[in-house]
Amino acid sequence: MQGRVLHVVPSTPFGGLQRVAALLAGEQQRAGLNVHVLALYDGAEFVDLLKSYHVSHTILHGSHPDFRMVRACRMILSRDWSVVHVHSGLLWSNTVALFSKRCPIVYHAHNYPTRDRSLKNLTLKYVNRWLVEAVIAVSKDVAREWAAAGVGRVIECVYNGVELPNATKSASRFHSKESPVFGMTTRLTKDKGIFEFLDVAEVIHAHRQGARFIIAGEGPERDELESQVSRRGLHEAFIFPGYVGDLDAFWSSIDVALFTARKEPFGLRILEPMVRGVPVAAYLTGAGSDEIICCGSKAAATAPYPESEKLAQAALNVCDDPDLYAGIVETAYEHVTDRFSVAEMNNQVMRIYSRVTSL
Repeated sequence: MQGRVLHVVPSTPFGGLQRVAALLAGEQQRAGLNVHVLALYDGAEFVDLLKSYHVSHTILHGSHPDFRMVRACRMILSRDWSVVHVHSGLLWSNTVALFSKRCPIVYHAHNYPTRDRSLKNLTLKYVNRWLVEAVIAVSKDVAREWAAAGVGRVIECVYNGVELPNATKSASRFHSKESPVFGMTTRLTKDKGIFEFLDVAEVIHAHRQGARFIIAGEGPERDELESQVSRRGLHEAFIFPGYVGDLDAFWSSIDVALFTARKEPFGLRILEPMVRGVPVAAYLTGAGSDEIICCGSKAAATAPYPESEKLAQAALNVCDDPDLYAGIVETAYEHVTDRFSVAEMNNQVMRIYSRVTSL
């Protein structure tokens, strides 16, 4: 019998979680599985992505759970699925899944388990312990922390896959040594390294007055971010385009991608510039993101967190040395395509399904 997989995904806030869930669902569908996505809440970006991959989906419209939404969620979860694949998870939807459970549940841990010991989070942890057969962690570091949390009998690391923009590597190019462009695309929250980006940008700008900086994305810290840029006298050097749907176009305007997060569980936004011929200058932090950067020798320019002077200099060195620039681009592309393909991600996920179900 053909396997029937339900992915349960919160549509908002849109980011790497939704991109990976849509990519995985699309790949599984191409591999012959009967795949459906249950999208929790309205989220135009996520729905557009599902449509682009031609993935069957149901949207639970609204922004907060109500009786209608809970009932619809229970009806879908109660169908004859081979496996239910929950991405992160909300307390209400995971509780509904527990009481509707008719098949194995796989939990995709896109983030570290929370250390917040509020009643809500303690309840979610309790629900997950009863709900989940297997945890898919996006890095080995995330897997270690979920193992310590005691959720799931099976805990495996499956690295995220990244979609290649073209059949061949994007051509390496550079705009100008005197006015290089440094960029980042992420949700604008404190944990994404957006304020650390400003620290590095301030150092770069002091050494290279013509440098420009672009931070794409939306989020609750946008106003504070723009205020700090103004207070540091960098407003003429910064652009905030908001959410960008066309990543190819965005990265074609960037010379060097900066990665400045303190504790990133994986780092899809490291891979996305790498596959588009854009070198990355990144902090090494000991978190899951290091597993991308350190696995590929010379795949990125690096500095220890939070040494902004060193990371700024590493980024400028890439700009000033054409051989270094081209070498990082070539090494990173080979590294990513070898280790972080969507097909390999799906193969590893299918092996986990096989451990918990008859797929």
